[in-house]
Amino acid sequence: LTQVKDNDPSFGTKDDTGRGMDVLRVVKADERYTYLGVYHSMVGPDHFKLYLAGSNDLKKWTQLAELGDRAHQGDIKKWGQGYLVANEQDTVLGSNNVQVRYFASYADLLINKPSNKKSIVRSFAPTAEGTPDIRVVEGDRPENSTITIGFHYYENRIHDRQAFGILHNFKDWRAWIDPVSNFTIAELGFTGNFGARNAFSHLGNFVLQEAQITFGDWSSWRILFGNGAFYCILRPETPAGSLSFANPGIGSLGNGKFAVTSFMPSEGNSKGEPGELFYTVQF
Repeated sequence: LTQVKDNDPSFGTKDDTGRGMDVLRVVKADERYTYLGVYHSMVGPDHFKLYLAGSNDLKKWTQLAELGDRAHQGDIKKWGQGYLVANEQDTVLGSNNVQVRYFASYADLLINKPSNKKSIVRSFAPTAEGTPDIRVVEGDRPENSTITIGFHYYENRIHDRQAFGILHNFKDWRAWIDPVSNFTIAELGFTGNFGARNAFSHLGNFVLQEAQITFGDWSSWRILFGNGAFYCILRPETPAGSLSFANPGIGSLGNGKFAVTSFMPSEGNSKGEPGELFYTVQF
């Protein structure tokens, strides 16, 4: 995971329209395009849209659809013949919550027509909960399903902390604060936000997690690797020696190969490397 420079990385990843593919999440789809990705792009001050793109080589990305206005921080999983998408929405500026949608087919995904949709009421924070990642999907259809989702909540309107929830049959939602992760990340010396994460499975179940050493300091974002409770700090090695990594993503491409992404702020990073980082690893 840390050998970025040896795995043909791309920096400042963009789609064919020139939009930055920030917070990219990749899934092997085997549709018209072998791979699909969801990502957001800023279209105005504090105004994001969520997009879908396709690629056959993981290098050139063709924008296929808009999946939401004032929507960002998306995640995508293939589920049967359809696709599950989770994202953060802020239909009211400064009032974020998690949204989960199921698209019954690739065709429905292309026209942004979900068969099931759940906008989740915030559980722990009065103003903001978001950065969802789809942890576990059980069941054969939305009406008979158990979906586990990780997310952050804006604790006491001071900083982001970790939580998770379970969406049952696309109707009932129950959430819990994650005190173990919040404690162990703090014990590693992080005092800022504990934000986005992405789970994956390979010889076990693991999580890539972002955490900020110092609140308000964008140069102090780091990526942690762990099992969803206990973590160590990763130190990715880029060609130019960048230090700040945020919004980690990881998606299986099959046969032990994974697509890895991270948003790299301009603060703390070398010229030519800020923006969305994309590379692949073979475990």
